[in-house]
Amino acid sequence: MKKNRLQIGLLILTCLFFLYFGFRFQLTPYQMKQDFSDSLLYFIVGGFVTSGRIMSSLIIASLFWGISGVVGGIFTRFIKQVSFLLNSILVIPIITFFPLLILWTDKNIVALILFCSLLVGVYLALPIREAIIKLPKDYVIVAGNLQFTPYMWLVEVIIPTILPHFFTGLRISMSIATVYFFLLEIYSLQSGLAYAIYMSFKQSQTLEAAIAMLFFILFMLMLRYLIHKLQVFLMPWEYYFRKQV
Repeated sequence: MKKNRLQIGLLILTCLFFLYFGFRFQLTPYQMKQDFSDSLLYFIVGGFVTSGRIMSSLIIASLFWGISGVVGGIFTRFIKQVSFLLNSILVIPIITFFPLLILWTDKNIVALILFCSLLVGVYLALPIREAIIKLPKDYVIVAGNLQFTPYMWLVEVIIPTILPHFFTGLRISMSIATVYFFLLEIYSLQSGLAYAIYMSFKQSQTLEAAIAMLFFILFMLMLRYLIHKLQVFLMPWEYYFRKQV
């Protein structure tokens, strides 16, 4: 029990850490004529800022679109038109929305993160909705025989059913959010690790550009690892059965 509380506490602190770097931390544009040690420090801080922006959009998208997907699965008959609209967004190339992000948000980081979370969250809501719609009838029958309360329905049936689909959508959303913020930092925000990579290439600073790209890859791998650890924490049964095979 204490271990679970500790893990939940660390999860909350991690979310707050990324939300701070995403929303509140002010990062100046990358300066070209500076010492290598200063560049290295900028790459580290810029990596946390870029990661914070990506994770902030994913956290907001998970909260809003996760709930929307559950509601959409339960009340599917009433929101068919909304589902059709979301499915239409999926077939549109993601780069199509990039000019809208710049024009509508005007370099406002809060607006950028919120707008980006709305776009990437589509890939979370639809898989969750489909998982609930295709919920096995055996689960419904057993839950009815056991006289599950609404809370037990949520904890014992709905959440375990949607979690695999949620994490699949979360990884897709992270990839798309990474593309968005990589471009936004270059063309709109003009700060962060992506902008440092761009300016290093522009000024033919090959070593700095290579190191900045390496840092970018490491930070993205770190985000992937955090999502994996969250999945292990929320879905321990899946990894238990994998070990038994």
